[in-house]
Amino acid sequence: MDYQAFQLILTNEYRLEVTLMSCKEKKAEFIPNGSMTPCWYTLLKERIFLDEDNQLTAKIMILLNNLGLSPNLCGYSYLKRAIEMGYWDPTVLYHVTKMVYPDIAREYHTTVASVERAIRHCIDVIWERGNKELYYCILRGVNMEKPTNSSFIASLTESLRFLDKCRQS
Repeated sequence: MDYQAFQLILTNEYRLEVTLMSCKEKKAEFIPNGSMTPCWYTLLKERIFLDEDNQLTAKIMILLNNLGLSPNLCGYSYLKRAIEMGYWDPTVLYHVTKMVYPDIAREYHTTVASVERAIRHCIDVIWERGNKELYYCILRGVNMEKPTNSSFIASLTESLRFLDKCRQS
């Protein structure tokens, strides 16, 4: 299918809503920004109920996508896994090079250096072409320099943990 847009929304009830706009079937009409030609689209919605682990994975995916990171980079899955590890066990954030990278390397059958480099490349992509405003908002304006791998993982992990605490109270 030829999709014009893709949107993920995580709701309060452990539900992930996926919205796809298909330009194959003609159902409704809209005019894209900056264009004079109308496009035909169909909205397809699907609701998926998630358990706690999958809900965290969905939150991380949404956050990384909003930061401007493309899922086709191999560092995307490494970074996602590192944030999950830091979320469930905050002590690993103190030993990223000794605990996180080797675990990810074993899981994905690669080297520790490859994991570290791929995550660094993802941070470079976000820093050069991504949504820096969102990153500054997450850090609350603390540091305006390009972060290290461990500080980037730790800041995203802590922001997810903070948002979860705010939702629970």
